[in-house]
Amino acid sequence: MKEDEKLLLKALQKRGRSQERLMEESTLTISERLNIPYKRARYICLKWSGKDIYDYGVSWRGGWLTEHGFSL
Repeated sequence: MKEDEKLLLKALQKRGRSQERLMEESTLTISERLNIPYKRARYICLKWSGKDIYDYGVSWRGGWLTEHGFSL
């Protein structure tokens, strides 16, 4: 796992899964705060979704970590 992926994973783990926190700070907002380019953040999230680390409904921007993602 590359350094930017580790940073994003730690930030998403810290955010947790509560609905209020998901609405406050999206994955896109977190990636912008960490200076991860938009396309790179999208690529990471879509890659993680295939590995059962990240899940999302309609858009990757509003996704969350799965149980497996929290255990990493």
